Amino acid sequence: MQWLAAHAQDVRLAAAAAAARAAGMSYEDYVRTKNPFRGRRGVKPVYTMSIAWHPTKNDKPSREHMIAAADEVIRALGMTDRQCLMVAHTDTPHPHIHLIINRVSPINGKFANVGNDWLKLSAWALDYERRTGHILCFERMLNWEKRRGHREAKSEARQTNDNARGRYVRGKDTPRRDLDWWNAHRHLPDDAIRAARANRQSGELKDFQNAFAKAIVGLETRAATIDDKQIKKLQAEVARRQAKYLAKHNRPANRTQRAIHAIRRMADYITGRDFLENRHIKSLNKSITALEQRLERDRASVRSRYAKAWISLEKRHAAERERDERRIAERGRKDRGDAAITRARKQFNVRSDASTAAKLSPKIAAGKLSRHFRKYAKSKLAERLEGRRALARIVGNLSGKQTNVDDLRRESLVRPNENERDRNSAYSKKLGPTIATNLLSPSQSTAHTAAHRETEIVAEMSRVKESKADRQCRKRARPRGRTRRIE
Repeated sequence: MQWLAAHAQDVRLAAAAAAARAAGMSYEDYVRTKNPFRGRRGVKPVYTMSIAWHPTKNDKPSREHMIAAADEVIRALGMTDRQCLMVAHTDTPHPHIHLIINRVSPINGKFANVGNDWLKLSAWALDYERRTGHILCFERMLNWEKRRGHREAKSEARQTNDNARGRYVRGKDTPRRDLDWWNAHRHLPDDAIRAARANRQSGELKDFQNAFAKAIVGLETRAATIDDKQIKKLQAEVARRQAKYLAKHNRPANRTQRAIHAIRRMADYITGRDFLENRHIKSLNKSITALEQRLERDRASVRSRYAKAWISLEKRHAAERERDERRIAERGRKDRGDAAITRARKQFNVRSDASTAAKLSPKIAAGKLSRHFRKYAKSKLAERLEGRRALARIVGNLSGKQTNVDDLRRESLVRPNENERDRNSAYSKKLGPTIATNLLSPSQSTAHTAAHRETEIVAEMSRVKESKADRQCRKRARPRGRTRRIE
C-alpha cells in the first residue's frame, strides 16, 4: 500500500503506455487525443474512517457482520478496487471498525474521488438503520426528505425553465464532449480540422439513420408478430359470428323447418340473444379498430420523435461548424499576433549579456552583414561629398574663382596663400604714402581678410542650414489627400 501511494504517477504512466499499445497508437498520439492525465495530481493517498455501533440499542455485531458493513461502505464510496486495511475493536463499550483505504488505483494509478463522501455515508447509514430496524438519528430522515423535495423541484424546473438547466461555464455553452474533441484536434491545420469535423458528423448521421431504421424495423416486427396476429384473430372471430348470425336469419324451404325457425327467432328475440350477439360483434370490431389506431400512433410517435431528434442533430452540427470556424479565426489571430511579437523581438536592439543576445537577436549571415555595412558607408560618403561640394560653392562665390573639391582644405580658408599676400602689398605701394597710411598693414590686412571670410562662410553655412530646416518643418498650406483629425 505504501509503495503504491508513493509511485502513483509511475503506475499512471505505465497504464497510459499500455492503453496506447492496446489501441495501436503511439504514446504521444494517445496522450494528445485521449488526454489521460487531465485533472490535478492527488496529494492525499490515504482515506480513513470508522464505523461504530451503539452500545445498547444495537446488537453486538459479529466479525462477519462488521466486515460485511465495511464492504457496503467501500462499495458506497466507489472504492471496491482499492486496497483497504480493516481493524476491528470489540473491547470498548461501542464496537467499531477502522477502515484505512488506499485511494490510488493499482490498475491505472488514479485517485478515487471522495467528494460528497458525507452524503454517500449518510445515505448508507439511513438504509442500514431501516434494514436493521433501529433508527438512531431521526434528523437524518428529515434531512433526506428535504433533499428529495429539493431535487424533485429542481427536476421539474429544468423541464420548463431553460435558465434552470446546468451549463458548462468554462466553455461558454460548449459541451464538454465538443471541448475535448477540439483539444484533441486543435494542433491540426484548418482544412484537416474541417475534414475531421465532417467525418465525425457524417458518422453521427449514419448512426442516427441506423437507429431510426432499427426502431422502425422493431416496431414493424412487433406489429407483425403481435398486433397483426391479434387483429387477424379478432377478424376471424368477427367473420365466424357474422356468418353464424346470417345463417340463423336464412329461412329454410321446408314448412316444418320454417316453423321451427320462426320459434327460434322468437325465442332469441325474447331472450335478447340477437342483441347480445350484435353487441359482441361490435365490440370485436372496436377492438380491431383500437389495435390499428394504436399501431398507427406508435408509428407516428416514432417518426415524430426521430424528426425532432433529426432537427436537433442538424442544429447541433451547424453550431459545431460555426464554433470551429470561430476557433480557427481566433487561432489565426493568435498566430499572427505571435508572429508580430517574434518579429518585434528580432528587431529589438538587445542590451544585455551575450546569452540573452544570442537567444533574442536576429542571426544575420556574414555576407548580408557586410552588404549592410557597405550600403551604410556609401550613404555616409555621399553625405560627406555633398557637404564638401556645398562648401566649395560657397568659397567660389566669395573668392570669385573656381575651387576644386579635392584641393579644398579648411586651412586655405583661414590663411591666404603667399601670392595673394604679395598682391595686397604691391597694391598698397602703388597707392602712395598718403593712401597707404590709411590702409592696414600687410599682416593686419591678412588677418582682417581671413576673419571676414571666415565670418561670411559661417553665416552662409548657418543660412543654408536654417533654410533646409525651414523647408523640412514648413507645414503644407493644403493637405495632400484626405486627412483625419485624431482627438
